[in-house]
Amino acid sequence: MRKLTALFSVIVLMVGILALPITSYAYWNHGKVRIVSRGEDLKVRIVERGEDFTIRWVDLNPGVGEWEEVPRLEDFTIRFVESGEDVKVRFVYH
Repeated sequence: MRKLTALFSVIVLMVGILALPITSYAYWNHGKVRIVSRGEDLKVRIVERGEDFTIRWVDLNPGVGEWEEVPRLEDFTIRFVESGEDVKVRFVYH
């Protein structure tokens, strides 16, 4: 009975974690992105200060803090907005 209770507790915890929305900046901090005008996964506002994270555009193999713009087969889609953003991003160029 004790094992069954422990197993049930683990299952409930896992379901609760999987049901949470993806809000971690780590998920959006790198990857292949497609810019869209509607139906986005993430609304992005470009800022100079007070950013949630910084991003550098790359041509191939995005690492942490890098986005690669692609026409298809994206990891997620973004839309640039002036207000009502999900995240604030500062683009860096080095």
